[in-house]
Amino acid sequence: RVLRKRIAHANPDAVDADEGTRQAVLSSEAEKVGGFVAESIAFPFLQAGIVVSVAGYMLIVQPLIAAVALAFLLPSTIVVALTQPALNRLSGEKITATRELGEHVLRNGDSETQGDAPDGIIERIYRLRLRFVAIKHATKGFNNVINLAGPLSILLVGGWLVIEGQAELGTIVAFMSGYERMSDPARELLNFYRRLSMMRIQYRLVHEAGVED
Repeated sequence: RVLRKRIAHANPDAVDADEGTRQAVLSSEAEKVGGFVAESIAFPFLQAGIVVSVAGYMLIVQPLIAAVALAFLLPSTIVVALTQPALNRLSGEKITATRELGEHVLRNGDSETQGDAPDGIIERIYRLRLRFVAIKHATKGFNNVINLAGPLSILLVGGWLVIEGQAELGTIVAFMSGYERMSDPARELLNFYRRLSMMRIQYRLVHEAGVED
């Protein structure tokens, strides 16, 4: 609401953005930034609290199994950290291209023939989107494999401890359930990090357009 008011009441001559960019920010970009801000505090605290609580319980009850289970959360974190900069760059380029398309249509909307200029921008947006989706789903596929390997590792290590008489079968069952309770909020935290990174790009583009003052 605040961002849209500032954009709506800004002097067009005092900001470094033409009408197409301002309309894009008013219609969709402000909605995305505002929706993220609405949950930017409570959501990560809730999910992190669940992960810490379950992980702490598992480490106290059976440190070895807990360490093995937690180790399978690390590769997903590393992969997301490595791929997110590329996703941020593609997202920023797509937002800029979308603004450029809107500006072009507004400038040439009254002409009967606009030529092929919009087609090039549309193709660029399409290619950026394809690359974004390819990286995103490749990362998601890798994370799914890791998430499936976690319970398997608990069964292998836990089964060995049961055979050696160092753990009970009920403990292994509890750890399987605990891992599921922990992995879901851990994935949510990774998704939150992705959204946080992209919202930084989104807001930076709004800031650079000069419409926030």
